[in-house]
Amino acid sequence: MPATPMPSRALAVQKVLTAHCEAPVAVGDWQRLEPWAVARFRLEGAGAPGTGIAKWVRPAAGRTARCGPWRLPTECAALRFLGEDLGTRLAPRVIACDLAAGLLVLEDLAPRVALDGLLVRDGAAAHAKRLTAFARALGRLGAATAGRADAYYTRRAALGPVDREADAAGPIASSLAEGVRQAVALGIPPGGRASTELA
Repeated sequence: MPATPMPSRALAVQKVLTAHCEAPVAVGDWQRLEPWAVARFRLEGAGAPGTGIAKWVRPAAGRTARCGPWRLPTECAALRFLGEDLGTRLAPRVIACDLAAGLLVLEDLAPRVALDGLLVRDGAAAHAKRLTAFARALGRLGAATAGRADAYYTRRAALGPVDREADAAGPIASSLAEGVRQAVALGIPPGGRASTELA
């Protein structure tokens, strides 16, 4: 029985890693993690880690939660900012990033089970220690990054143009504007404390 051909995305990851490691790297056991544009794979050669995670962006127009040309440079800059600039171990390490190829290759933190899945399955009480660890990690992340926006945006700008104001507002900006528009249409425009809270 002939071997299953390697997906073109896996071949692209292999090429990026071979260039990054300056030595041949073989990618195998390609496992797509649906529904996301993410795959886990095994690496062999050039002192590469045992497994890795590949991310790419699906073709789509506009600034949506999972698509758009802004996504990979933003994620790459953020992860390198956390790991290389701040020295935290709160996120996976970037192994390689090739924006022209539309690929980001990350350290694989597996085996892990997503906290949200555990909470849905067992309820919050069964995972109090995990929730506490998650809260601590969020607190450490906030403390490490507070007041460091300029340093992050310097790193982000090196990967391509970024609208700092739109980037900071993120995908909620359009929802906020739509909510205000609907409130006005209902005759209850937000004002006073509500406007302050929204801002």
